[in-house]
Amino acid sequence: MDASGFAAYAAALDYPAAGAPAGPAAGSPVTADLVARYAAAAAELTPGRLEEIYAQTFDLQPECTLNLSHHLFSDDEWKRSAMLIELKALFQRHALDTQGELPDHLCWLLRLMAAAPQDGELREVRTRLMLPALRSLHERVRELQNPYPPLLQ
Repeated sequence: MDASGFAAYAAALDYPAAGAPAGPAAGSPVTADLVARYAAAAAELTPGRLEEIYAQTFDLQPECTLNLSHHLFSDDEWKRSAMLIELKALFQRHALDTQGELPDHLCWLLRLMAAAPQDGELREVRTRLMLPALRSLHERVRELQNPYPPLLQ
């Protein structure tokens, strides 16, 4: 995926500002299709309803948190802490500030990927953290009736 694809996913998975869903990504056709599927489903909802669904899905259900290290290390705080420290250092090296969010938050990880999509360390983060955690998160969210499963696919 290229920088615009990562950026489109970050925008779409962030808290829905004024309920406005993101438009299709400028990247690959697969990425554009998944984001467009989300945008079409989200556009059918009122802004308030989309915000409510977002909060119910990602904020009020710990098993659906967008803090990805939780999906891999929920029972091992030491490993989770080590991962967070490692991620914070990556953000600092790429001069990105997570604005108070933990560095394993999916939206910020996607912004980090958009900043340096070809970085070797970030490819390892995608392989070790993002892909396994997203598989777990997708399994949990796809059972819910909301527009987010295509984005997590």
